[in-house]
Amino acid sequence: MKRVIAFLLVCMLVVFAGACSSEKPASTATPTEDIEVTAGPTDEATGEPTEEPTEEPTEEPTEEPTEEPTEEPTEEPTEEPTEEPTEEPSGNIEDSLIVSLKYDSNGKVSNGVATGPEIKPNTGVTVGTEMDAGLGRYVSNMTGGTNCYVFSLADLYETLAAGLTVEYYVNITEKVTETATIKYYSIGDSFEGGGFGCEVYNNYKLDTSKTAGADEVVLQASCHVEGKYQIIEFPVKLNAWNHIVMTWDGSRVAVYLNGALVDELETYWGTFTYPKAANTHHFTIGACCNAYNGGSYGGAAFKGKLAGFNLYTQAMQEHEVTAAYQAMTGK
Repeated sequence: MKRVIAFLLVCMLVVFAGACSSEKPASTATPTEDIEVTAGPTDEATGEPTEEPTEEPTEEPTEEPTEEPTEEPTEEPTEEPTEEPTEEPSGNIEDSLIVSLKYDSNGKVSNGVATGPEIKPNTGVTVGTEMDAGLGRYVSNMTGGTNCYVFSLADLYETLAAGLTVEYYVNITEKVTETATIKYYSIGDSFEGGGFGCEVYNNYKLDTSKTAGADEVVLQASCHVEGKYQIIEFPVKLNAWNHIVMTWDGSRVAVYLNGALVDELETYWGTFTYPKAANTHHFTIGACCNAYNGGSYGGAAFKGKLAGFNLYTQAMQEHEVTAAYQAMTGK
């Protein structure tokens, strides 16, 4: 547009100049060569040629690279390590029963497990039995001394080393009458530098800060593991039926009284120790093993009544102890 305007102005100047020259007398001068005027853009106000602005190259806007949204890595949920359930011994606990004190209709005692060792009265004694009106079944009268039952453990110790349960149902009626040789009673054991069982004392031996009541005795249930007796001490009432269970599962000794856990001792996979001498491979029900064959040094048979005894080759679980308590007591 500017160029068009400039061109028109130039044309107007040329016309104006021609008009002026026609009014003057003819010049005698030699005509001069026409000078071609190239019209450039002029300023409209001054008539001065103006410099055409050079168009600045416009920089194409550079498109900012759009950052592809990066997908945050989703953290895989870490699974909490699940504690492996402890494997319970396979099979029913009843399948591991090897000794069970049973009374026939006449009160005669035998092993209720046909394949187990024979249960017989201790040498030279007769253990009397009677029908207990309260329980409605036969029981044995335990009168102290060497009055007890005996069975052989000769072929069973290796099996018991992996696990065992010993179960008693007793009514202790008297405290211990101590003598020069008798220091405690027993409700049944196989102690001779090893073994397992349960002894009866008039008072606490491990925690001497405690005192048994006048109507109580203190029991020590123990199992020989890691070279020493692992002992759990607890009181029971006199003239009352008590269901006592001790278990050994290869790493722990536990004791239950009337279906409830009394205490447990971790033995960290120690080795069960059984008596090495062949003449001590027996168990006396109702007395210390020293009562076997007439001996009575250390301990003697307890005084009271014995209604039940069972020995298993594996440790009962807690729910099995509860079931055994209910079966033995009828509660």
